[in-house]
Amino acid sequence: MLLLALAAGCYTGGATAGPGDEIGGSTGGPGEQGAGGSPVDTFGEGLPCDVAQLMKTRCVSCHNSPPVGSAPMPLVSRADLLAPAKSDPSKTVAQRSLERMQAGTMPPMPATQATADEVAVLQGWIAAGTPAGACGADGGAVLATPDPLNAQIACSSGTYWDGESAGYQMAPGQPCIGCHASSRDDGLPRFAIAGTVYTSGHEHDGCNGVNGTSGPFQGAAIVLTDRNGHPLASLPVNGVGNFTTFSAPPAPFYAKLTFQGRERVMTQAVPNGDCNRCHTSTGANGAPGRITLPQ
Repeated sequence: MLLLALAAGCYTGGATAGPGDEIGGSTGGPGEQGAGGSPVDTFGEGLPCDVAQLMKTRCVSCHNSPPVGSAPMPLVSRADLLAPAKSDPSKTVAQRSLERMQAGTMPPMPATQATADEVAVLQGWIAAGTPAGACGADGGAVLATPDPLNAQIACSSGTYWDGESAGYQMAPGQPCIGCHASSRDDGLPRFAIAGTVYTSGHEHDGCNGVNGTSGPFQGAAIVLTDRNGHPLASLPVNGVGNFTTFSAPPAPFYAKLTFQGRERVMTQAVPNGDCNRCHTSTGANGAPGRITLPQ
């Protein structure tokens, strides 16, 4: 029951916004699309690479092309950022984005706020007249990551639990606390929070998730925070994507998935520690699918 890009039941993937806000998130209201700018084939098209990196680090987990969850618009290209802001058409989306970053409302708590250096990147680009950059296809930018929730149901890792092995690598993708509950007396470990992290939003039960201990996904972790984003605990992701803890912070607490400086953030308080109960292969109780890595 941790992160994704979702709704009221379990995990969300980013920001919270009201109608017309320029950087919204998974629970945001309607907003504008970047006219003529998205969808695009490559992330960062027309942007200087430092601006593109800022968007990738702080924005694109929700504001991808197409947007994830109910984020109001993509923020992946220069055209997206130069579109008129619906809340104030005299300003661009970039200008409103800067205002919200400076005000500390974007990304919203409990997400990590943009640093002063990151804000200065966007401020400097706007002050310079938003010049075009070469961080699209010609500049060697990384291809845009498709919305993981649009993927077909599959097993991205290509490997499954053998159905017999016990321990912390058993039964990835399946609800854990039904068996590992404090009310049971069968000798099993008692988990307060447990779940599985995947690269795609629709993965089969028993499919192994990301390997958080080595390889390209090493270091992925679930961070539990208070409502202001202050860390309370960090749960490492193990070799099959599972994460567990025997104790949870006092409620209310929040959660986010962190990886390589990027985040997916649950903007509502964690309602239940049995993460895979909501984050099933197709999604339940308002969750749209699995807990997925930030893009």
